[in-house]
Amino acid sequence: MNKEEIIDTLLLWNFWNKSIDTGIPRLEYLSKIKRYLSTDEVIVLTGIRRSGKSTILLQVLSELIKPKVPPLNTLYINFEDPKFYNFLNIKLLDEIWQAYIEYLKPKGRVYLVLDEVQKVKGWEHWVRAKYDRKEDIKIFVTGSNAKLLSPEFANVLTGRHLETKVFPLNFKEFLRFKGMEIISDKLWRVKNKTNLKNKVLEYLKIGGFPKVVLTKDELLQKELLIQYFGDIITKDVVERYKIKNIGKLKNLALFYITNFTKPYSFNKIRKIADFSLSLDSIHRFSYYLEDTFLIHFLLRFSYSLKNQM
Repeated sequence: MNKEEIIDTLLLWNFWNKSIDTGIPRLEYLSKIKRYLSTDEVIVLTGIRRSGKSTILLQVLSELIKPKVPPLNTLYINFEDPKFYNFLNIKLLDEIWQAYIEYLKPKGRVYLVLDEVQKVKGWEHWVRAKYDRKEDIKIFVTGSNAKLLSPEFANVLTGRHLETKVFPLNFKEFLRFKGMEIISDKLWRVKNKTNLKNKVLEYLKIGGFPKVVLTKDELLQKELLIQYFGDIITKDVVERYKIKNIGKLKNLALFYITNFTKPYSFNKIRKIADFSLSLDSIHRFSYYLEDTFLIHFLLRFSYSLKNQM
């Protein structure tokens, strides 16, 4: 890509010459990230797809711009933009950075967001180089995988990053998104008892994905959840791990999300579920799904670590 094409693409995502609606603030995450701003470490946000990682960082940039940071000193790069699809490599990172410096000419600290950066092979080396050269850049990174889809990530950035896991809305946030603020008052709880019960049932039904919560059409809510599930399977598991048995992977994922909070061993799953998968495949597929945050495993409870394992 030439520099003009890069800037033209970046204009759609940045605050340089326009305001961007960043939605309802996720206050707990914003508070945590603000504490990290005074450090040099790379701030890494991981979490399930569509949980709000990108929006949270846009909210961070928006908050920075209000008091003192010029909009030109913020750079948000979305690597899921189709225009970047055929150029996802370290060279693209350099080209974007050079185009940004040449066209925007920022003075002072730059706040750089690399969104869904796992799509760029070797990105961690580029980030480490910026960090080790002590350039005046505060780097934020997001990814929809527990390991940011890179086995080298932990080694390359050891001691150079602070990680925050972003989850879908908890119930308190769910109520805030529904326009209902919790008040620590007994009378308020009594007056809102019925409404709170209804909200609990709704929360259990549709979950906490921000866009789904803000969508009023029930059919559209269901369609969004189905789409999220498909995207997690295909984009975060199949594409990364080159899975051929896609149907069996989906069946295993559906088994887990319809049989949650029950004790199972991988061997028991192989026996009771008709997946025609080997024990090794069930083991591997299960941990792939966990890495995308679709499921979470709990160890068997015991005071003995040996018995847990």
